[in-house]
Amino acid sequence: AVLRALAETCCRLGAYGDAAEFFGQAACAAGPDASAALPLRLNAAICRFRAGRIDDAEYELVGLAGERPTDSGIALALAQVAAHRPGGHQRARQLLEEVLQREPQHLLARYDLGLLLTRTKGDDPAMRGAAIEQLERLMEAPGFPELLPDAHMAHFALATCYDDEPGGYRRAAEEYRATLARRPDFAPALCNLGIILGHHGERSQALALFARALRIDPRCEPAADHLARLCMEAEDPEAVQGLCEALDLPVERAEAAETVLRAVEGRAHADGQAALCEAIHRIKNRAGVLAGRVKSLEQVDACAEEGAIPDVLELAGMIFDDLNGLLGMLRPVETSAEVIDAATVLRRMAGVIRTWAPPGIDVTFEPPRASLPIRVDRERIRDLLTHLARNAISAMPEGGSLHLSCEGGSQGSGWVALKVRDTGEGIPPARVEEVLKPGVSLRPGGSGLGLWICGRIARAHGGSLRLESAEGEGTTATLELPPPEHPSLTSRSLRLRRPLMGLRPPAALELTAEHTPAPRLSEEGGGLE
Repeated sequence: AVLRALAETCCRLGAYGDAAEFFGQAACAAGPDASAALPLRLNAAICRFRAGRIDDAEYELVGLAGERPTDSGIALALAQVAAHRPGGHQRARQLLEEVLQREPQHLLARYDLGLLLTRTKGDDPAMRGAAIEQLERLMEAPGFPELLPDAHMAHFALATCYDDEPGGYRRAAEEYRATLARRPDFAPALCNLGIILGHHGERSQALALFARALRIDPRCEPAADHLARLCMEAEDPEAVQGLCEALDLPVERAEAAETVLRAVEGRAHADGQAALCEAIHRIKNRAGVLAGRVKSLEQVDACAEEGAIPDVLELAGMIFDDLNGLLGMLRPVETSAEVIDAATVLRRMAGVIRTWAPPGIDVTFEPPRASLPIRVDRERIRDLLTHLARNAISAMPEGGSLHLSCEGGSQGSGWVALKVRDTGEGIPPARVEEVLKPGVSLRPGGSGLGLWICGRIARAHGGSLRLESAEGEGTTATLELPPPEHPSLTSRSLRLRRPLMGLRPPAALELTAEHTPAPRLSEEGGGLE
């Protein structure tokens, strides 16, 4: 009894190596009574595992399993040890399934199996369905959750299974809330629920959940990533107030936090942009050499069917244009935007377009009746309008009309709408909004970056870009810009703002070995769990 008490005390202090020795001595003191010594030997092996002596623990557990092949406690402990071995998941699953074949209502075995399958679904997506089946059967079994330690982990594991696809977000949110109902301070559930709410536009609730997760676990990096992303992407005055309320900070501290975040973002972008610009310049130069060499060739690309894919020369030109567009987005704005008449911008653009537009394209400009001042970065707006004109011309392979105009905008007094209208093929209605997204192109071989870059240039000016189209009739691209005194232009530079974490949002937290409970000590042997 004294040795067991010493072992229990060592367990409470986290001294599992000493606890293993005391449990081993208690097993020896039990004498020839094997049934009394068994749980003590089991606890000694589990403590060795917790102390990092995995080989010793596995050796002892294999010996115990040989003596008691149908003992569920030994099988569960051995499965946990196997699961922490590289490539040991299959062995662990086999051990747990054997226990459930003998005892279908064994809560701990089904719980361990559900968590094991959840952890392995990242490497084998087929495990997702099996994990859901085991976890849902667990929650329907008698004794759940009252008789199961860490029942909140079962809800969390099930939530991460449904969280793998947008169609499962609703069920995932329910399970994350069930997790928090049993463990309100579980930061991974707070973080993942916040991701789902943010995805559905419930921004204030998401802010509060991320901040709460950080108060519980200041090192919860996914929560910090998402909280920073929400604050950095916000373009409305509620951003600072939301951060202030979420972190329970005075307004001054919240404003300071936002300032620091933007400084970090700016520095990171400056370093990253320099390296990326260098790489793009190298690729662009090679594309230029390729285009030059192809021009000198007499033979025609006979591999491409007419109208199916671009020939080599056209493809080289497209690569060149795309890289120029990327450089335009990444290159920092060195000079301030200037106020200029919109008609002057479009008149000059019409003249430039006529110099390179192919025969059969009629380029016209309709001046407005009154002056329409806009505040713009001339280089950025020229890039935007040039790309819109190239898109329009490519949509009129048989010739047509390209018309430039400007008029009062639809968003209020002082707003100006610059329009580029063509009489080309038009865009299918279902794809009008889609083509503004990165990676979507209607042109064979196109990168799908041009219109996306145009949209970002428009937003950098405080404006917007929209498309209206009718198949067989043509497309109108409208760049709507705010009045020169608009706050979005006077309070910030025209440097293109990008999300702090890049294009792809940070991922949700997955169930890992860190979240999985270690093997449980046997209560028969005086264990603590």
